[in-house]
Amino acid sequence: MSNTKNSTTAIAHHASIDSQYIQACFSADGKHRYSLYLPFRKPRGQQILCIIGQNPSHANQHHADKTLAYFEHYLYSQHPQFKAFYMVNLYSRIDTQKRYQRGLNTRHSADYIKQAIDASDAVLMAYGAKAKDKAYHFQQQAKRLKPWLANIPCYKLDIGEPTHYPPHPGNRNIIYRRYQLRLLPFTV
Repeated sequence: MSNTKNSTTAIAHHASIDSQYIQACFSADGKHRYSLYLPFRKPRGQQILCIIGQNPSHANQHHADKTLAYFEHYLYSQHPQFKAFYMVNLYSRIDTQKRYQRGLNTRHSADYIKQAIDASDAVLMAYGAKAKDKAYHFQQQAKRLKPWLANIPCYKLDIGEPTHYPPHPGNRNIIYRRYQLRLLPFTV
């Protein structure tokens, strides 16, 4: 199901994204965003990347948010091997303020993550440093994905200092504007 609900952080998709072919998968009630598939308008490579974040915003096929816009620009400018990417999250509940204590995933949430990983050539983890935020247990949830990541290259953004976590673009060393970053191997 498509969700066209606007959010205060809604911004246009990057010009490199072929908007007519974006696939947005939401729950029937619009409370969960399971996945976004974002193809590039003029792809230079043949690979697909799966990005795994914390939890989604209302971004959809019509508009992005800061995180999604960052990855659209970053991948197109720095990683021409990718023709498209999936954006999925450890938790599917649309809850950028972390208000909800229950119903953070549905019985379908994990299926969409697995499908995105299986359809991809590599995975970029980007759920940040927090181990826990209210009811969200990010590192614990990420460890549940480990069996699905066993046979696929897994990366994190290189912020220029050693980290044991996969940085999010809002990290103080990225702040949604540093695009000259390498990908480093990452193990969940």
